[in-house]
Amino acid sequence: SDLAGLAGINVGEASLIKLYPAIIQSEAVLAGVMSAEYHIAGEKSPINLIQFWEVEEKTPERSYEVTLLILKSELNVGMDSKTGLISLSIETRDPIVSAGILNNVTKGLDHFLRTKKISSASEQRKWIESRLNEVHEDLQRSEDSLKKFREENRRVVDSPKLLLEQERLSRDLQINSTIYIELKKQFELVKIEEVKNIPVVSVLDSARPAARKAHPKRATLTFFTMVLSV
Repeated sequence: SDLAGLAGINVGEASLIKLYPAIIQSEAVLAGVMSAEYHIAGEKSPINLIQFWEVEEKTPERSYEVTLLILKSELNVGMDSKTGLISLSIETRDPIVSAGILNNVTKGLDHFLRTKKISSASEQRKWIESRLNEVHEDLQRSEDSLKKFREENRRVVDSPKLLLEQERLSRDLQINSTIYIELKKQFELVKIEEVKNIPVVSVLDSARPAARKAHPKRATLTFFTMVLSV
C-alpha cells in the first residue's frame, strides 16, 4: 500500500499484488537481471545477458534496448487470481542461465519493493522530525509562558481575568504537549519501519536448472527423420 501510495494509487494489499506482474516486467527490475553475471559451460568467465544472447547493435544503448525486449518477450509471468501466487518461467539454451534469470527476477522484485518501502519511510521520518522540532519549540514557549505568568501572579484566585489567562496558557501547554507526544510516537514507529529489512517477496519454490531439455524434442525429430528417410 505504501508503494502504491507513492504513485498516487489508493489500493489495499490484495490489489497491490495484482501490480506485481507489471512491476516484474518493468525496466526497474529487469535492468539488474540483464547486468547480472551468469556462469555457463564453455565460457572462461561469467557473462551478462547481452553477451549470452549475442546482441551486437551499433551502439551499447541499442544493444541494451534489444536485450531488454528479448528478456521481456521470453519471460513468462503468471498469477493465480485466487491465491495471489505468481509463477515465472523462461526457456533459454542453457538451463543454468534460465534458473539464474528467474532467481534474479525474484531478488530484483524484492529489492525494488523494499527500496520503495524504505524510501517512503525515510520521507515520512524527515517530515515528522521537522515537525517534531517545531512542536518542541512551541511546547517550550508554552511552558515558559505559564511559568512566567505564575511567577508574576501569585494571587490568581482573586482575579477572574488572571484565572482566565492561566486557563488559556494551561490549555496551550496541554495541546502542544499532546501533539508532541503523538509526534514522538510516530517518529519512533517510522524509524523502526525505516530500518526494517524484512523481505517482501516470499519465494515458494526457487528456480533450478531443468533436468531435461524442453526443446528440441529428440524423439520426435528422430521419428520424423526415419519416416522421411524411408
